[in-house]
Amino acid sequence: MATPQGLGVVDYGYTIVVGQNVRLLSVRLWFLPHVPDAAKQVGFKVLTGTTRPQSPAEIYDWESVLPLTWQGAGLDQWIHFVGRDSYEWTMDHLYIGEARRFGLWAQCNWTGLDHIYASFQVTEG
Repeated sequence: MATPQGLGVVDYGYTIVVGQNVRLLSVRLWFLPHVPDAAKQVGFKVLTGTTRPQSPAEIYDWESVLPLTWQGAGLDQWIHFVGRDSYEWTMDHLYIGEARRFGLWAQCNWTGLDHIYASFQVTEG
């Protein structure tokens, strides 16, 4: 879960260690703003890493689970523009080697409060 609470405020959340050889099957996100407003937006990234992040900057440097590729400059974030919503990505990605965590980084562009929940469907091995 992440709860960015104001203009430019960043928040993040991450899972416990889920294993060393982990297959990520799907990711689901729920956006639940305190006051839904279609004019507002939240930038977000879904990430994976092998450390326990101590700051938003540390988790932002993890590997993106949903990478963006484009020509030009800008941040490599997804943007959610509308009030309450949910998204789901189905995938089958194997991560091997070190103890793995999954996480969420989010930043508000407004003075309200957003609750963003993430669910990761994984299997070990």
